[in-house]
Amino acid sequence: MAKVTFGPTIAEARNKVGAQVYSRNQWGSFVRSKITPINPKTPAQISIRADLRYIRQRWSRTLSDAQRLSWTQLQSKYPETDVFKQAKALSADLWYCRLNLNLALIGLGPMDTPPATLMATNPGNIIATTSNPATSTLTLTPETDCPADHTALIRATRIYGPGRNSPNGRLRIVNVTPGPTVGAIPFGTGWLAKFGPAPAPGVLLATIEYINNNTGARSGALLCKITWAGGPDMLLSQTITLSSAQLLAIHTTPVQLLPAPGSNKIINPIAVSATFHPVSTPYTITAGDYPTLQWGAVLGTSNFVRFDDMWAGMIDIAATRAKVWANIHRNAANYTDNQNQALYISGFTANPTLGDGTLVVTLSYSIDPTT
Repeated sequence: MAKVTFGPTIAEARNKVGAQVYSRNQWGSFVRSKITPINPKTPAQISIRADLRYIRQRWSRTLSDAQRLSWTQLQSKYPETDVFKQAKALSADLWYCRLNLNLALIGLGPMDTPPATLMATNPGNIIATTSNPATSTLTLTPETDCPADHTALIRATRIYGPGRNSPNGRLRIVNVTPGPTVGAIPFGTGWLAKFGPAPAPGVLLATIEYINNNTGARSGALLCKITWAGGPDMLLSQTITLSSAQLLAIHTTPVQLLPAPGSNKIINPIAVSATFHPVSTPYTITAGDYPTLQWGAVLGTSNFVRFDDMWAGMIDIAATRAKVWANIHRNAANYTDNQNQALYISGFTANPTLGDGTLVVTLSYSIDPTT
């Protein structure tokens, strides 16, 4: 980037000329080389873009003229303020997209009627935080518990050096917890699923905010800084892609994620993330069915852990979706009965039918001793 000074003929230049871009900042005019920004496509970005595309299409193709007109009431009722403190009216379609995208972030479907009010409970101050690298524990405690008709949304950064005080746009969603909540809200497993192991000491930044389930209204986000002492690098990761044929037979023919770990050892699942890539036809799933991790190729009575809410809203729609599951519960029977067993992914009650598309699954896990 080079600073430039214009003469009496040309007072100022803006925008692109060939491979150069002219602009201006607080120190004056400058010119720089044109750079095409990198457009990463992480599972979260793919999911949000798919949600936004679906909401925009719903506005133009599904809503009636009367419904679209009803959203204009929010323009005058809730004016926006720009950087110069001037009131700006947000257009009706942008209000529709904003509130429904908030609902999509917490896993709820769109609303087509504008809410009467946009109130959302504020979490207040963050009164406590905890971190324990040895057990991959991270929690924060808001001053106000999340009500039953709200959902708590926690974002966090990866580990940085101790001098870091600002997230600078690097916050990522690591936990979505429906209310009501009481006290501390854990987000360690979701954080590990997003960022992976962090053996080096440092700090991470996190925010919490509440979203009203009925209106999409969103509270302010409160930022906190959490010290990370440095933990073991025992957490491992495995990614596989399930084909259409494998998904259509996922209950009767489970797919192996990991081989048997050896005598007196067990595979301990920590978190799972998955991205669905549709082709043309959504899968038809059995109502209430969900995916399962199981030790051994045959589903038994004490050799499995279930995910909550994966097949529904994931592989039964013709859109790219990405989700993270940190609520993987392993009981004592799992731990003692399934040493030296391979780990599989399966469907709990039935095979999906009639669909196509692939599912990319990433498992975060550790190998633990059983003696």
